[in-house]
Amino acid sequence: MQVFRTLDRLPEPVRGCAVAIGNFDGIHLGHRKLFAEVRERAAALGTGAAVLTFSPHPRRLFDPMLPPFLLASTRVKLERIAREGMAATFIQRFDAAFAGTPAEDFAAGLLAARLSVRHVVVGEDYRFGQGRRGDVDLLRALGRRYGFDVTTVVPQRAASGSVCSSSRVRAALAEGRLDEAADMLGQPWELHGRAQAGPNGSLLLPLGLHQRPRPGSYRVEVAPDRGRDTDWGKACQTVAWLASSKSRHMLFPDRIAKPFSNPCHGLRVRVLDQL
Repeated sequence: MQVFRTLDRLPEPVRGCAVAIGNFDGIHLGHRKLFAEVRERAAALGTGAAVLTFSPHPRRLFDPMLPPFLLASTRVKLERIAREGMAATFIQRFDAAFAGTPAEDFAAGLLAARLSVRHVVVGEDYRFGQGRRGDVDLLRALGRRYGFDVTTVVPQRAASGSVCSSSRVRAALAEGRLDEAADMLGQPWELHGRAQAGPNGSLLLPLGLHQRPRPGSYRVEVAPDRGRDTDWGKACQTVAWLASSKSRHMLFPDRIAKPFSNPCHGLRVRVLDQL
């Protein structure tokens, strides 16, 4: 998958795609439904399937004092988007200037002029443009004007019946409902980072901008970080501890420290359940 962080003067082969638009934090089952839809639309058009996403997350711009809330880093998000069969991901920098873009300029300038999109796939509650004034009806009208079609995807429900959304996954993690979070994500929630030496031979995994789960001890799987090639068959199952919702690190006991203490290697952690 090709990744473009500068959207001016894109090469012709990646213009004219069918594009799914969203923040896609965590890549839950609802996001995967959008990706399946954009793959289908792209195949019908004989073009590539792509994603348009934003960095940093818009919530960070509008409320810079928010506690950490991300379900996945940009790196992990891109890995998972690539796994969904996308040909390209376009990352639009979300700053104050972009946030002030009127809805019509978003469609005309970004979607039509720079990306030359042929089809757009969004959730049915999608909002865009300055002050979130644009909705799906306006997007369809602008699409007719600028030469692209629009498909909406209804919210998806997990096996438990929960409507899948990033905010609901965050709430489930914050309340210690790991099974519900995994149900919406379609897999256990993952963290990654480079471990640091902790007290008494333990390891500390920096949490950075990740959402904090409910404080307490967790059953986790730990594996060397190999990106998309991480081998969970060789993971070590252990217990991790989060002291408080404001903790900057997750602590791992000394019995796993030695195999995972190489500073050249990061860790992948699957958080399975709270003990």
